[in-house]
Amino acid sequence: MHTTMWRPLWAGANGSGPAMDADVQFDPGVSLDPIAGPGEGLFSAMPVLMGIFFIIFVIVVVVKLVQAGQTFANNSALPEQTVAARVVGKRTHTEGGAGDSAVQTAYFATFEVGNGERIEVKIPPREYGQFAEGDQGQLTHQGTWYRGFERRRVIPTDGSWEAPGGPSLRPPNTT
Repeated sequence: MHTTMWRPLWAGANGSGPAMDADVQFDPGVSLDPIAGPGEGLFSAMPVLMGIFFIIFVIVVVVKLVQAGQTFANNSALPEQTVAARVVGKRTHTEGGAGDSAVQTAYFATFEVGNGERIEVKIPPREYGQFAEGDQGQLTHQGTWYRGFERRRVIPTDGSWEAPGGPSLRPPNTT
């Protein structure tokens, strides 16, 4: 084994200097670098962990692409339908907005068709505000793809102007 004498930089050329001038012997084959080669040093597991995270990321992306492809294939195979429906719910889904990312909002409406089945579809933002729960009309859809909703205006025949599920717009009877 070859050893080298090592002197601190602050030690003089003749080895004299502060109290720490004792000669230290070390093996030049042993690295003191914490990021040394495979199996040595503090960060030897980082390449393995980064590889695992990359593989997980690729798997998640592939699964999402397969799901999107299946949804596309399922909706494409269905015929476009126009059915009598009633709006039973509305919701939004907002994501982003942190840091420099833009906020993105998706708008959804849930319709109940004649047989009691409920269909949730993503709708354009410009139409979201036009819907109210209880609206009735003709829903045109292809699977989960929204194609349009033509609202049928319902005028009450009993004289009340009560909105479906809401308070009466007529002043209370005081007599």
